[in-house]
Amino acid sequence: MENQGRDAMEDAENKKRLGELRLLSLQQLKAALQKELSACLHLVLYLRASFLMLEWP
Repeated sequence: MENQGRDAMEDAENKKRLGELRLLSLQQLKAALQKELSACLHLVLYLRASFLMLEWP
């Protein structure tokens, strides 16, 4: 009986850790996506500025 209680507590702790790891993974994914989006936007702005300079009389 005592083992079942201990097992249940360990299961609960493991589920909590898994949830924390998933949250951390999602936060890391979000940060990586934001970084990629920022790089893409900088590239678009750079290309746009380059084309505007080429069109300048």
